[in-house]
Amino acid sequence: MKSFLNIINEPQKIAVYFLKNFSFILFIYNIFYKFKNKKIYYQEIEKRKNLSIFNYKQLSLPIPYYPIESIKDSNFYGINHSIKKYTGIKKIKQSFEHGLYFGNYIPFATFLKTTKSIITFSDNRKKYLILAGIKKPIYVIGPYIHYADISLTEKEFRNIKQSLGKTFLFFFSHSIKDFNVEIDVLKLIKKINKIASNYDSVIVCLYYKDILNNIYPKYFEDAGFKIVTAGNLYDINFLSRLKLIIQLADFTASTSIGTHTGYCVYLNKPHFLIKQKIKISKDDKTSKIEFRDGNQINLMEKEINEIIKEFSKYSIHITESQKQIVNKYWGTSFIKNKDELKSLLV
Repeated sequence: MKSFLNIINEPQKIAVYFLKNFSFILFIYNIFYKFKNKKIYYQEIEKRKNLSIFNYKQLSLPIPYYPIESIKDSNFYGINHSIKKYTGIKKIKQSFEHGLYFGNYIPFATFLKTTKSIITFSDNRKKYLILAGIKKPIYVIGPYIHYADISLTEKEFRNIKQSLGKTFLFFFSHSIKDFNVEIDVLKLIKKINKIASNYDSVIVCLYYKDILNNIYPKYFEDAGFKIVTAGNLYDINFLSRLKLIIQLADFTASTSIGTHTGYCVYLNKPHFLIKQKIKISKDDKTSKIEFRDGNQINLMEKEINEIIKEFSKYSIHITESQKQIVNKYWGTSFIKNKDELKSLLV
């Protein structure tokens, strides 16, 4: 792990260092945001709870940060909320890895003291955490989407599905904090139209940041596609909406490998990787992606290419080798029932 002296010239890391290395500072930080944002936060969550997944503009609007969980990352994407509903647990102390990480890259915050224990997808990921020197308890529970509830009745789900008919779902390669995706969207639309010609509906799932940037939605709507979103990253119903979006599909596709890839296969939706050049641009000159050394980059690329190989051939059926690769990285064989998961977390 980098020492404090190693990060002195990185202001963002200094802030993370103090917040996640000193419980008292984290406590004060959380108290401030709880006092400041509690009322407006829950008003926003309640307002969006019953919004349609197609109401993408409203669902993407900013939500103020409110620390339901003490560790900031544990407030992302509604993962903790879904696990709590599934198990009946009121408080989760473990820190979730909120997405799929490739290779031996470990986020800086993982090493710090307020991260007491870690929940992740698979044994493959656990192996790298241990090799990196993480001596904290590590729990493997498989794809988090298993534990999410779509919060619709069977009749409500059936009505939406009937209105869509045979559905092609496309996951747009999304922007991340401080960085934006640049893609030839018209070329991409032509490729989607060619593959999805036999489908009644084409749905494009957009990340909230790409909706707020307001560059790509118009292109997809002009092409006759329907836009959906799982919502803002602070929305506790994010994972539930994502599960609903995937379950409505008959076939899924994307231009890059991500957490959604394994989620689709786990939910029994075939997935295809559309080849398309993607460029990442900075929001501003100070934007930085956390550093990866040569070894980390090589291993990351090796694992990504291993997955790409399995999803680069179009098929309306999920193959056994695809299931195996998803099990390796998303840990589908490690799914826990309610009692098993509860016993790990309490």
